[in-house]
Amino acid sequence: MTRSEKIRLTWQARPDLKLAVGERNRRPERRAHSAALARKREQHKIAQAAITPDARRRQGAATTASRLAHIPVEVRDFYLDLTRRKRMKAAEATQIALDHHEALLARFRRSIGAE
Repeated sequence: MTRSEKIRLTWQARPDLKLAVGERNRRPERRAHSAALARKREQHKIAQAAITPDARRRQGAATTASRLAHIPVEVRDFYLDLTRRKRMKAAEATQIALDHHEALLARFRRSIGAE
């Protein structure tokens, strides 16, 4: 049984203990102590070393995909160009990008004879 499983079972058996631990960890002096220990152990350096360039790239792609989920994939670069380079507001750029996507789809449908 792993440590986390033991903790979970203990907290299920004794909810009062879980509340006491949570309360203790919310105290400012406890938080300051934990932060000081983390700095002393240089845990941030260990965490930073674990982040590879490939992991950073994948995380960036995942973040972009979730933030721009309302924009079709085919026009995301167009949308980013509008918001970053042309400095349009997001709502306006979204509408323009969606209209552009519809125009592209209509052109494609005409090219294959679907319309």
